[in-house]
Amino acid sequence: MVNRVRDFRAPLLEELKYFYRCTQKEKNPNHFCTQSELSKNLNMSLRDVGKTLHQLTAEGLLKHDKSKQKGRLQDRFIPTNERLYESKEMIEDMERNIQGHLTKMRGLAVKMRDRPAIKDVKTIPVLPDPNVKGISQAKSLTGKIDKIGQNHLDEFCDIVNSILAYIDSMNYATYDGSLEADELTDKVIKNLRKNTMSEINEVIQYSLNPHPARLSQVLLDTIRMKIPTFFTLAQLQKMSKIRI
Repeated sequence: MVNRVRDFRAPLLEELKYFYRCTQKEKNPNHFCTQSELSKNLNMSLRDVGKTLHQLTAEGLLKHDKSKQKGRLQDRFIPTNERLYESKEMIEDMERNIQGHLTKMRGLAVKMRDRPAIKDVKTIPVLPDPNVKGISQAKSLTGKIDKIGQNHLDEFCDIVNSILAYIDSMNYATYDGSLEADELTDKVIKNLRKNTMSEINEVIQYSLNPHPARLSQVLLDTIRMKIPTFFTLAQLQKMSKIRI
């Protein structure tokens, strides 16, 4: 069993900024949390609270002051505008997570290639009735589901959705200030999205290539239905080709 070291820095900074667990702030807007209160609210020892506060102060993330509260002079730690982590570090961490997901995705693509989710694809007629003159009969593709192949495809689509949601969250982070909203950050996120989308499309094509055209089309349609971003893109592509 691996013992993980608890991260005291992030929860302390968060509590000092937003008072999520403090019960006194609503009653008194001028209230600030003492080390004893922080220890109780965050379930930390006084030793860990004091040690971490002084580390954050030394790094410029907190300003140490003394103020009176309830008639007593107390140590007060005020968050500065400095970041706990730079945008570059946060993006690099996100990129590592995305790469980990992409590795899993590639492995599943090999399984999907070897055992497709659908087999025995054939064309069947659909409405309208072929006997009605002047109306051509539409046709549809259908096939049998392979349960093991379907599990591979479902897991593949879940991973792709996680990757795309992760990249989208980086954009949202620039709006709420978690990431710096500057030209360089926007460029990095844009390139990451472009490269990731290209790789996902290449991997999907890899999983479809060995199969007959009809089966590939059914599998591609199934994948698109399970990945909302790709389904929307497919609809937009169709709309862009419509000429009035």
